[in-house]
Amino acid sequence: MATNGEPSGNCSVKPFLAEISHGVEDRRPGPTPQVGCPNLAKDRVNTMSTSPKIPSLQAYQLALYRGPLHPEFFQVATRKTLLHNGYEAEAWLFPGGHTARFEYGPSCATEVLSEEVDTLPVRGVIASLPCAGEREHECKAAEKVDYMTSVQTETLEPHLYRSTFLEMLEYAGSPDCIHHRWREAEGENLSVLELQRYNDELHMQTWHLRADTGLVLRSQSVFMIKN
Repeated sequence: MATNGEPSGNCSVKPFLAEISHGVEDRRPGPTPQVGCPNLAKDRVNTMSTSPKIPSLQAYQLALYRGPLHPEFFQVATRKTLLHNGYEAEAWLFPGGHTARFEYGPSCATEVLSEEVDTLPVRGVIASLPCAGEREHECKAAEKVDYMTSVQTETLEPHLYRSTFLEMLEYAGSPDCIHHRWREAEGENLSVLELQRYNDELHMQTWHLRADTGLVLRSQSVFMIKN
């Protein structure tokens, strides 16, 4: 479990936020580097080998809201709350997606990743991006909160999907994680969410595994307090 602002646990997946090259990295608590937002709507797209015949992948989007969202929009399976150094965070997992709310004083921002974006409100959306492929985004989420995220997707063959599923199920037992496991006709699915707290930042990473298509969708996000 994270103590004194330090994360714990190791994962065979690439290190947390290794793909985001904006000067933020896992570190012990200390002064936050000056991370600016030179382009508030920057989305970098790298084309990956993804199949256009997969409707669930094409439907997935990540959205950032200014303010909270009501739980009635989601079939919440499990949740995790965290209070640390003046900020509050709450994360929900639902089948195949997640939402995470970050509050610091009057500032509030909420990240949602879902394949059912048509059911979500339009009001309050700061940014929205499709998840297929590999994408990055950074912006000012609220008056005192900066935000950056990275999303990667991969489609695996059944035997590779199963081994990844078992590896992530074991990793989901970490005290910093919550997870939801469910079965459909095509096989077992898994969503995992991990929170890592720092004095002036919250790091979050998630994995969503879908057996019907062999999809592994990974997101990595940081909420940063800017005083």
